Amino acid sequence: MTSYPDLITEHAIADFNRDGHLDLAFISTIYNRRRVFLGNGKGVFPTEVTSEADGFTFPEKISVGDFDNDNKLDLVLLINEVKVQHIL
Repeated sequence: MTSYPDLITEHAIADFNRDGHLDLAFISTIYNRRRVFLGNGKGVFPTEVTSEADGFTFPEKISVGDFDNDNKLDLVLLINEVKVQHIL
């Protein structure tokens, strides 16, 4: 994993891509970024999926669960205590 100067304000750990390996998700409210690092099962997270927020939608919280009952984990963000954004 590459080192980033972001201030990580929230994180989540789960198998987001359903490959049997844990992945890491981070948000930075300071830099308005979302990052997901996909794990390879060897303690390394070589693949990064980065998302810049549109406009002023600074994420405040991150959560993982099967919110739409499709038997797949969902990664959701709480944005400004009003809007929820589903990113995976």
